[in-house]
Amino acid sequence: MLKCNEIARILSSGEDVSWMKQAQLKMHLAMCKHCSRYAEQLHMIAGSARRLFASQSEQDLEKLEAQVIREHSSKKTD
Repeated sequence: MLKCNEIARILSSGEDVSWMKQAQLKMHLAMCKHCSRYAEQLHMIAGSARRLFASQSEQDLEKLEAQVIREHSSKKTD
């Protein structure tokens, strides 16, 4: 059985998993209210982000990406 931290890693990474892990994931989500709530929250965040950025132009998204990378890089050096 997969543990909560493994479930969280799989859900947040979006990685492709084998059919066996998918079955374990679904079983865990059916039994664990915390992980199922986390999965729902990730789904809502992803949907909100898609709607938010759907109206943005490619150039705007590239500027935003560059800004996020600059800010993230500056925090690492602080």
